[in-house]
Amino acid sequence: MLWLKLFFVTPSKFRSFVKVDQNGACSALIRCQQSPADTWVEVDEFCVSWLGKPLPGHACKASLAGVSLLSKRQPSP
Repeated sequence: MLWLKLFFVTPSKFRSFVKVDQNGACSALIRCQQSPADTWVEVDEFCVSWLGKPLPGHACKASLAGVSLLSKRQPSP
């Protein structure tokens, strides 16, 4: 009977976010149910290897905050 109960339980809807600094580099990763404040950008999924590096363009979901932050990204030397 336990398997039947597990079959009908819906998983919680956690969303993935990355904190982007003023240069467009990823400085933190988080999964939560609600959108955090500040410079957090929602992504489909995140990778630990993104920390300290520019956020890949394919990772961002379409959001106004994410687009404005990424458009200010400066190329690295």
